[in-house]
Amino acid sequence: MSSSKPFYLAFCLICTVLPVRAERPNHNRSNEDSRSTSSLQRMDTGYTKEWGGKRFEDWKRDLRHPDPTYRVAAMLALLNFKQAADAIPDVIARLYEDPDASVRVKAAIFPRMVPHHDTDRTRIIRGLARALHDPQSVVRYDAAITLQSFCPLNFNIKEERDVLQDLVAGLRSASTYEIREACIDTLIQARVDPKTGPDPRVTDALITHANPLNEPATRVRVKAIMALGAQGRPQDPKKLQNVMDILRRPFNFQSKNPSVRIWSHVAIIALEEKVNKKDLNTIAGYLKEREAAIRAEAVTALGALEDKSQDYIGNILDMLKSEEIPTVKAATALALGRMKNTGPNVISALIKLTEDDKPESFPIVWSACQAFVMLGANHAEVMRALDKVLEHKSLQEYQKKWIEKLREELQNSHKKQPVKEAPKVPEKGVAPKQNKGR
Repeated sequence: MSSSKPFYLAFCLICTVLPVRAERPNHNRSNEDSRSTSSLQRMDTGYTKEWGGKRFEDWKRDLRHPDPTYRVAAMLALLNFKQAADAIPDVIARLYEDPDASVRVKAAIFPRMVPHHDTDRTRIIRGLARALHDPQSVVRYDAAITLQSFCPLNFNIKEERDVLQDLVAGLRSASTYEIREACIDTLIQARVDPKTGPDPRVTDALITHANPLNEPATRVRVKAIMALGAQGRPQDPKKLQNVMDILRRPFNFQSKNPSVRIWSHVAIIALEEKVNKKDLNTIAGYLKEREAAIRAEAVTALGALEDKSQDYIGNILDMLKSEEIPTVKAATALALGRMKNTGPNVISALIKLTEDDKPESFPIVWSACQAFVMLGANHAEVMRALDKVLEHKSLQEYQKKWIEKLREELQNSHKKQPVKEAPKVPEKGVAPKQNKGR
C-alpha cells in the first residue's frame, strides 16, 4: 500500500483554495502526539473563579436546566473558564440526550473550542460519531466538522476505528451537499489504518460520490476524488481497479471542470507506481488559466506531488513572476515548500514574497515563511529575511508572534542540510504552453 501522506497534505493545502464554510478558529487540533503515556493525568489549564457572576459549578449545573435557553447560555459561559475541559463529559451528554436541537448543536461545537483531557478523547469521539446520526442536519454537520479536530484517528482503538463507518453512513444519508463534503473532509483527515489499508466500505462510498450520476455537487465530487487518492492503494486488486476505473472515466479524467480534471489526474499519479508525463502536463497546463482559483489549485496540486513534479518548478516560478492575486501567491509559496527543492531560484522567489509590507499581503508573507520551515532552509539569507519581516510596520502584535515562532522553529532545526537540491529542474519548466483537450 502506498503512503497517503503527500495527498493528505494536499488536502490541507487545497482548503486554502476552495471556498469553504467559515468556522470559528480551532486552537486545539489534536494529533498523534496527544496520545501520550501520561494520558491519565489531567492537564493543568489554570482556573477561572467566576464568569457573569456565577461560578463554574453553577454554570455546569445549568446544563441540565429544564429551560433550553439556560442550557445554551451555560455552554457559552463555560467556554470562558480556563477549566472548561472539566465540563466536556457533561456537554457530550447533552449531545445525545438533549431534546432541543439548538442545545445539541452547541454541544457538537464545544469540543473544538476548548482543550480536552486525554482521558476524555474517546468519550468525545464516540459522542460525535453518534451525533452523525442525529435527525437534524445542522447537528450532523457540526459533529463532522468537530471530528476533524480529533484526526488522525487512532486505529488501535476500536471506538475510533468505528468512526469511519459512522462517517460513511452520514455521507450516504446526507440530504445536503455541505454535510457530504464535511464527511469526506473528515474521512481524508482521519487517514487509513496503516495495517489494513483503505476500508473497502469507505472506498465504495467515495467511488459512488465521485460519479456525477450519483453526486450532483461538484465540490463533493472533487473531495471524493481527492479522498480516493489520499487513501492510497487498496490491498484488493479488484478494488484498486474499481478506483482507477472511476478516476479514468471521461467525466472525471477529461472533465470540462478544471477542478475535477486536475484532482483526477493527481489521484491517478498518487495511486500509480509509474508517473505518466501526460498527467503532469495536464495539471501544469492550468498554471496559465485565466481564473485565479484554478491557477491556485494547479500549483497546489503540483506541490502535493512533491518529487514527482520537480520538473515543473521552473513553470511555477515563471507564473509567480507575473502573478498578482494574493491567494495564488500564497498557494504558490506553500507548494514550493512542499516540493522540497532548495535551489537558489526557489529561495530567492520565496524571499521576495516576504518583502511585501502591506497588511493585505500578510497571508503571502506568512505562507512564504511557512515554506522556509517546510524546506528546513535555515541558512543566513533566509534568517535575515525573517528578521526583516519582523520589522514590517504593518504587522499586528499577534502576527509578529507567529513569525517569531516560525523563526525559532527554523533556527532550532537540526537539518543543517535540510533538503537535497534537484539538479534536473529546468530553469523554465517543461509544461506545455497551452492546456489542450478540455
